[in-house]
Amino acid sequence: HSRLAPVRLWEPGDIPSSARPAAVLILLYEKEDTLWFPLIRRISAHPGDHHRGQIGLPGGGLSFPEERLEDTASRECAEEIGIDASNVHLLGSLSPLYIAVSNYRVQPFVGLYRGHPRFTKQDSEVEDIHEVCVSGLFDPANRMRCTVSSSRGLRLDVPAIRLGELIVWGATGMILEEFCQLIEPVR
Repeated sequence: HSRLAPVRLWEPGDIPSSARPAAVLILLYEKEDTLWFPLIRRISAHPGDHHRGQIGLPGGGLSFPEERLEDTASRECAEEIGIDASNVHLLGSLSPLYIAVSNYRVQPFVGLYRGHPRFTKQDSEVEDIHEVCVSGLFDPANRMRCTVSSSRGLRLDVPAIRLGELIVWGATGMILEEFCQLIEPVR
């Protein structure tokens, strides 16, 4: 995570017990003989939403205490981008990540979609859906530093990944960086 961390990383012991559990999904699918995944731009009617307008992976908070986080990732992905969750084969998980600004402990998962997904955005949570080719994550020309505005109005100089027209930074960038490090030897 450290390569894309905008500020000091939280150590696992630093995650407060009050952190709310959440899960996101890197949903891989084959298109044009290569792997792709969706990113979303979040929308929210809640003025205090710290992630409004940001680029992220589909996912969200745990809704039921008895729900498993991998089920949360698939359910939220299905709700936000309209895929058939029964076509998702979970491949594994990445390291959990604490997002201090919203007090979430996010568990990222990686899944493979059987077939080509047809995306339908959930209008109340998703502004738009972007299909991204996995190979773009490995192009050194797509790594950069840029100035972004945080949800608190701060201007931050952060490491980021350019994926077409998208600038990915923060937690999503950190998750995708770990994903890159894990699949680099087998790509």
